[in-house]
Amino acid sequence: PPPADEVFPAPTGPLPTFVANNAAEKLPLQIGLAKDGGLVLKAAGKEFSVATKTSLPGGKWYQTAGSTPGQKSQQVKTGQTGKASWKTEQYDVQREVKVLGDHVHVSDVITNRTVDLIGVIISHHLSYPAPPASLLVAGRPAQVATPSVLAISEHPSVFAQWPELGLGMIAEDDVFRIHIKSFNDADGMGLTDDQLGIPANSSVTLEWNLYPAPKTASDAGDYWDFVNAVRRNWGSNYTVPGPFGFLPRFKPDKPADWYGDWVRSRGLKIVCGSIAVFPDHKYAHGTGILFAPDWVENEKSWIEKMHAAAPETKVLAYFHAQASTEPNAETKYADSHLLNDKGEHIGYPFEYRVPLYLPTLENSYGKELWKVVKNDLDVMKVDGLYWDEMTYSVLKYAKPGPWDGHTVIIDPKTHAVTGKRTSAALVMQPLQIAISKYLRDHGKYLMANGQPMSRTLLQEKIVRFVECQSYQRLIDTHFGCPIGLGNHFMEKTQADTVRHIRDMLNYGALYYADTVYQEKPPTWPFVSVMFPITPVQLREGMVLGKERIQTARSGRFGWPDGAAADVYVIDAEGNRVANPQVKEVTENGKRLYDIRMPSDNFAVLVKK
Repeated sequence: PPPADEVFPAPTGPLPTFVANNAAEKLPLQIGLAKDGGLVLKAAGKEFSVATKTSLPGGKWYQTAGSTPGQKSQQVKTGQTGKASWKTEQYDVQREVKVLGDHVHVSDVITNRTVDLIGVIISHHLSYPAPPASLLVAGRPAQVATPSVLAISEHPSVFAQWPELGLGMIAEDDVFRIHIKSFNDADGMGLTDDQLGIPANSSVTLEWNLYPAPKTASDAGDYWDFVNAVRRNWGSNYTVPGPFGFLPRFKPDKPADWYGDWVRSRGLKIVCGSIAVFPDHKYAHGTGILFAPDWVENEKSWIEKMHAAAPETKVLAYFHAQASTEPNAETKYADSHLLNDKGEHIGYPFEYRVPLYLPTLENSYGKELWKVVKNDLDVMKVDGLYWDEMTYSVLKYAKPGPWDGHTVIIDPKTHAVTGKRTSAALVMQPLQIAISKYLRDHGKYLMANGQPMSRTLLQEKIVRFVECQSYQRLIDTHFGCPIGLGNHFMEKTQADTVRHIRDMLNYGALYYADTVYQEKPPTWPFVSVMFPITPVQLREGMVLGKERIQTARSGRFGWPDGAAADVYVIDAEGNRVANPQVKEVTENGKRLYDIRMPSDNFAVLVKK
């Protein structure tokens, strides 16, 4: 349902303090590592037993003993590394446990000693020392005593909260993240990969982490502390430029100044053109653009004029790597079809046929996509690409044409491999990395729809948003690039934009525009003061950044160095508040800004 429309006045009395600082704090952590691989984590006066089970043929299991009485274990403290191993008739597991300053990193190398492909189910289960007060599975609220399972690679975690601390578990490497099933049961929570395939005489390494978030005098020790610690260690806090918006379908018959005025009056710095179309107005998706020369010439014309009138604006071309409406493409790219479990070549769910493909570096469609990239850059002269549905389109898993080398179907009763399947994200990743590198090497920009499902793509530091038909999708940005697209509802006024911004900040996310006042520009383009921003902390109601702080909550805000700032408070109609309740205060010798706003306002602090 839509959020309540009740507006609360600016608060009185003491306000919480938020400083844009995400420095790591060393925690007094200790791991008991049993000889069989079982773990016992000691943090904030509590002990957490973590047992691992791995599948064996005939429906059997190997299971670590964990904290079973009498079990001997080595004590691994902060800065130390411990090792354990176990053997089965098919595979070996070598476990390495590193106790780092703010978390515990576990690396499991699983080696197939046989001459056949095998499947291994691996599951890590943390037993509760006492029932937690709250529980999040993949960032979503769950009932502590009610079992649940979610397979969300963008948020491969579980998190429980006790009065003394919070504790999160999260998968890290590419394969574990993509295969992830985050779960809870009546006794605990954990992470599972139930489709791991290991080729003959090969190894795979699965990495996962334990993140305690102890409560301190100044900090809640909550979910957001877990998120921010992971973001810091994963390198997720990279700069988000902007503002961004999608363009209407421009015609080239205006003077250059018209295009410059259009983009500047809306405060935009990055814009994206529309999807290519054929003369019959049907989409020329993917390689179809190579067969739409009139459309390409039209785009080239207005882009040239916009570059002349507003050279500071980046113009991006729409790019979809899996959809193609090129004539006769289904025959031409027969080796690249996206197949469902029945072996059927599927299309995008649309009013007419839009076939989907699974492009790789080696297959015919993947090779042909390079012509699209070079057409956009060399002919249309864009500044980069907007990659729609970069993570995958329609099917997360497909029937193999190309196999990804890691994904199989395992019978849950017998543990036998019954077939191969392909993760779209894994098999397309090398091509995605190659295109990303090509753009970067040529000074071009890349932006995408969808969060990274792997560590490898996260490390590319691509600016990526999620579509927000459901705001819950913003949860999936918490370990990646925290941006939502303003398409929860149609924006017709400045007030609609303000509401989108506030609602997204409540999820700790930033705003990018979907519709951009196509008929009439805003009276004041307030989005122009919101970027660039390099996130330092995400919290409910705010994003604290290196250069800026955006907040939909009242509070006292600042930076570790006590820097001065320009403070903009924007009201519900999108107007700058002339006399906001903002006061500069000093705490511990550092400057802070005391900001008090009604609940339908938001504020932007721009560091001087």
